[in-house]
Amino acid sequence: MVLPFYALYPSVETLFVIHSAIIALGGIVTYKLSYLVLKNEKYALMFSVLYFFNPLVLGQAFSSFHLEDLFMTLMMFTIYFFIKGDWWKYFVFLALTLMTIEYAAIPVIFFGITMLLTTSRRESSGRNRILIPLITISVSLLYFFLAQNMQLALGLVKAGIHQEWKILGANSITEVPLRILENPVAALDALSYDSFHKTFYLLMVFAPVLFLPLLKPAYLIPISPWLVTALFSNYLAYYVVFTQYPAFVAPFIFLGAIYGFRKIARSKNIKVAHLKKLVSLAFLIAVTLSLFAATPRVETTTYLARVKFQHAWKLHEILGLVPSSASILAQDNIFPHVSDRFEAYTIPSPSWE
Repeated sequence: MVLPFYALYPSVETLFVIHSAIIALGGIVTYKLSYLVLKNEKYALMFSVLYFFNPLVLGQAFSSFHLEDLFMTLMMFTIYFFIKGDWWKYFVFLALTLMTIEYAAIPVIFFGITMLLTTSRRESSGRNRILIPLITISVSLLYFFLAQNMQLALGLVKAGIHQEWKILGANSITEVPLRILENPVAALDALSYDSFHKTFYLLMVFAPVLFLPLLKPAYLIPISPWLVTALFSNYLAYYVVFTQYPAFVAPFIFLGAIYGFRKIARSKNIKVAHLKKLVSLAFLIAVTLSLFAATPRVETTTYLARVKFQHAWKLHEILGLVPSSASILAQDNIFPHVSDRFEAYTIPSPSWE
């Protein structure tokens, strides 16, 4: 999907433009989804603005190009077309979502379960509202196992260099649930590890949308796999916001927030003025937390480094001296600038240890 645009001008700058455009598309579909559910243009616009100022989304914008960015936006489209009942477009975007990264199948499976549980008889005009989630779950399971087996066949499945679940004793993401059940003591140790950052991460997930998803807990089911994966991990990048990983959470947080807001809006004791204040408060909290998280001195944003422009210009001058046909080995923060070379290799960051 990205390749034709990248082929026009293969460079890291092109990737960043595509990266920003993909994230921006998520704001458009958030507006359309909000309007579809809330039937109010002003509230839909407010949720769209909240999307752009949400720390989870801003973290994607500040991060480099990752496949998870594609997942976030494509999953939003998948959700929208399901709620709308436009099944052909739904399956197109479902396929695109699954193809972003092999682990995309996991939240999609749980999304299918959520839609199965939240479909009421009144909303079900036929078998589609039951049949489509079942197809979604089946296709996602099949895709996940095929992707895993293909990796095994190609010899691509190896223990991660990060040792993300060292405390828990898991060697891969698929082992996490089993290790939690097998060793509750290690699970508690893993969960309590770096508790400040993990608590702050949960605050950054829920506070910018005023904890509205908690009013509709069924819509939190799709984020449960990643929250378990992140909170039982000892790898900082999994539970801070300015990395690519919150992309697995953001679409479903907004889905839950929109339906949580609708629940409040339908309450007989709530006034329109109160709803406007509620959304304004959410906007204020989202902006405040985003600015706070983007502050270089805040430990929770270890992965958002302060740029030293003089140093950066020197690096650009040095890279300009390297022949375009030469192979090159570069550290991780320089590698994107040479990644369009056929023979370009990277040195793992010290933060990966």
